[in-house]
Parts: sequence; C-alpha cells; structure tokens
Amino acid sequence: MRVRTVATMVMLLALPLAGCASSSDSGSAGAAKTPAQLLADTAWDLAQYAPAGKSALTAVPDSVKATAEFTTDQISGSSGCNRFSGGYTTDGNTIDIGPLASTLMACVGEAMAVEADYLARLDEAATFSIGDGTMTMSDKDGQVVLSYTVAVPITLTGTNWSANGINTGTDAVASLVADTEVTAVFGDDGTISGNAGCNTYNGTYEVSGESMTIGPLATTRMMCEPDVSKQEANYLAALGRVTTYTIRGDQLELRDDEGALQAGYVAG
Repeated sequence: MRVRTVATMVMLLALPLAGCASSSDSGSAGAAKTPAQLLADTAWDLAQYAPAGKSALTAVPDSVKATAEFTTDQISGSSGCNRFSGGYTTDGNTIDIGPLASTLMACVGEAMAVEADYLARLDEAATFSIGDGTMTMSDKDGQVVLSYTVAVPITLTGTNWSANGINTGTDAVASLVADTEVTAVFGDDGTISGNAGCNTYNGTYEVSGESMTIGPLATTRMMCEPDVSKQEANYLAALGRVTTYTIRGDQLELRDDEGALQAGYVAG
C-alpha cells in the first residue's frame, strides 16, 4: 500500500508538468507570414520585365529607375519617368492591381519604352512570389512578366536628386522645360548645391526630423533663355518656401507649411 501511494503521487505531479511543457512549446512556434503580410510595407526595384509581345525577360537599362512600393492596400512607384499609384488586393498569392493613376510628364528614349511595358505588365499581373530578396509577378498563364529586387533605402544625403516637378508659385506644379536639368545635392555638412536649370546654386539647409529649411542661396549669373530663366526663378523661390521633406522609395518631395508640393525629385 505504501509503495502504491507514492507511485500515485508521482504520476499526479508529472501530469501538470507535461501539460506545461506542451503549452510552452506550442506558444513558441511563430505562425508563418501570409503572402499579403510579406508584401505589405515593402519597396522594390524593377530588375527585369517582359516587353510587349515577348515572353522572355529583359533587364531594365541602367539609365532607367522603375520601382514599386506597397502598403497594405496601395501600390505606388516610379514607372521609369512618371510616378504611378493605385490600389491592389490579394488572395493568397493572387494579386489584382489597379486601376492606376499616373503623372503626365513627357518621357523620351529608354524611359518611355520601359514605362509603357511596365504599366501594362502591372495590369496583367495575376500572381506574385516573394523569397530571398526578390519578387516576381506572373500573368494569368503563369508566365513571369516582372522581376524585382529589394530596394536599397535612399537617404537625403549622398544622393544626386533630379527634379521632375517644380511649383510655379500659382498653386501648380509643372514638369521641366525640355532639355533642362534641375538638381539638388544635400551634403552631410548642411550644404545644398545643384543646377537650377541654367545657373548653378549653393547654400545651406537645416533638418530636424521631417522639418526642413533651405537658404540663403547664391547662384551664378549666366544669361538664360526666357522660359528657362522663369523656371529657374520659380525653382529657387520654391526652395525658399520648403518646410518639410519626405522620401518615398526613390522619390523626394519638398513641401511648404500648408502641405503644397514645392519641388519633387527622383534619385538619379
């Protein structure tokens, strides 16, 4: 009797211990992310795409930057020249993108060709797959039409920014005059410099969080064509109104204290 009593107590003590161990093991195993969770809040650089009428992928030219950035239900990015945005939905690894809205800047050369095919393939995308720092999108026939690599985060400093939109001072943002280039380079030492379209400029800037102030600025004094001179004046005035900055993917936006875009750039 005495032996049996001890044995019974040992069994009763062992049961709760086994139960606790089982509960701990199951709780430590994290659930795998769903395809939707893997896609949300990610940014990608387009590496390859299938041109119209072709099934084989071709590399994006070095001179063209095309991207895709995802929130939980929105996609946006650069299509090579213009900026696009719209909604998307997923169900498992299926995806439905669009309709997409796009800016309407004029594009030339390789950027124009990539942009047309890229936007068309986004519209055709039916499934997606993410793994090992890459993402592919396939059409309804299972053919891969877009291939991406994880985007390397772009910082304000150390980047050559090329303007693609300038506030005209009349509550409108205009694309650049043909054959002109407007740039900005932000130095780690608090200096800003670049090309204003005809003349070069330099000065200082300050940032605190997402707040920014620019100026005073100095420029060279070259004579410019009237439309270029007007663009240059608009650009320099716009920089003086900047109070905040935001970087999304490869895009930099400078805005005033009312949220109006003063200058938009793409990393180049």
